Amino acid sequence: YAGDWVASAVGYINNPNATSACQYCSFKVGDEFYQSLSWSFAHRWRNIGILLGFVVFNVAFTVLMIRIYKVNKR
Repeated sequence: YAGDWVASAVGYINNPNATSACQYCSFKVGDEFYQSLSWSFAHRWRNIGILLGFVVFNVAFTVLMIRIYKVNKR
């Protein structure tokens, strides 16, 4: 039912034969989504490194604070 509209739209419909819940996506590829956030696929390893550093720091800090302020339950 949306064939004419999809031909002129930027994104795609996941199930073009559906008459309801057609699951329209406004991006054809993931890079279009990243561009809206000013991100680049070329920097993916740097971004993963930053994310892993954040996770490691938070886990280490949490463990440290638990050890410092741990209350004995004896």
